[in-house]
Amino acid sequence: MARSTVRRLRRSVLTLALLSVVLCPALAHAVPIVTAGSGPVPVLKNVGDIFAIPISIMDAVELTSWQFSLSFDQTILQANFVTEGPFLSSGGTQTTSFGPGVISNGTITIVTDSLDGFVPGPSGNGDLAYIEFKALMVGTSPLHLYDVCLTNMNILSCTPTTDFQVVDGLVIVAPQVPEPTTLSLLGVGLAGWGMYGGALRRRRQRAAQVLPPR
Repeated sequence: MARSTVRRLRRSVLTLALLSVVLCPALAHAVPIVTAGSGPVPVLKNVGDIFAIPISIMDAVELTSWQFSLSFDQTILQANFVTEGPFLSSGGTQTTSFGPGVISNGTITIVTDSLDGFVPGPSGNGDLAYIEFKALMVGTSPLHLYDVCLTNMNILSCTPTTDFQVVDGLVIVAPQVPEPTTLSLLGVGLAGWGMYGGALRRRRQRAAQVLPPR
């Protein structure tokens, strides 16, 4: 074989190798991502607010069951209860068995959900569960996911970073902001007190002018 032909073959092989390096990550299927709240973007709340945090999934493939636990700062947040999200039952063919877990000492342990029956589950994106919190005091609380497991047609995976990814969340609680009506009433009250005080001062001045000097 001529040397020029060998060089052309080598260049072709090198080009194909480079293309495979560039294209393979783009062609590979995305792994599922389980996220608490809005992930790295903080959820901003005020003291006294009651609000729901979603636990969501992206790029699920025929999900048939899942579980997670979550920890938070119990001095900043109070967890009230956990409810099932719509994703697992979104296929509409099967009922589900949902377990809300146990809330204790800044943790919610082993929240679970599974399809009843051996059928393919839903794929895509959606909310797995909702957690209702109350903001107790000013501060920052992480929402740390752990013990996360996903099942895909009898294939159980509890290995994040390999078979799926987990993204923690964050809640920032600020001081309570008075309602606009409260501010309006406060303004009216201060204005009224100012008018009353001014009128009282004027009456005293007039009285002082009328009284004869001692």
